Amino acid sequence: MYNNAEDSQTYYEQKIMDLSTEIINLKKKIKELHSTSEKKDKQIDRLNNENTQIRAQLHKLQLSSSTGHLTTPNVIPQSKNVSQDQPAAIIPQYYPNQQMVSPDSYDTSSSIKKRECPKCGAIGFAIKEFEDKTRIISYIPRRIYAMKRVCTKCKHEF
Repeated sequence: MYNNAEDSQTYYEQKIMDLSTEIINLKKKIKELHSTSEKKDKQIDRLNNENTQIRAQLHKLQLSSSTGHLTTPNVIPQSKNVSQDQPAAIIPQYYPNQQMVSPDSYDTSSSIKKRECPKCGAIGFAIKEFEDKTRIISYIPRRIYAMKRVCTKCKHEF
């Protein structure tokens, strides 16, 4: 294959030189990747610290709101014998300044115009109701679908 021993020696020396430069280039790339990952880690830490500071400020603002009550529900701390997989119990919050709605104050105009076409104004039995299979309201105890209304006069779906 090679006529001369010197030619084969120079060929292998050249091959060694090429491989060593490739090794050096790969080491440089590894250092660059390592430095970018360190930068990303530092940025993640900085953003996490900023997030906790903002959450603390939000909590202080909620506590010092002008109405004098919390807007978030109270969470019962878990006892030591309860596993961490179970969610904490949530107690509904009672607000003493909350206005109670009396049955007389309900808007009755919306219940009268319950079945009215927004396009042509047809009312009553001209509006047909069907189950909308694309909008599922509940899976338990069985599937419950939202209702879709169709005007029989103008064929408008709403």
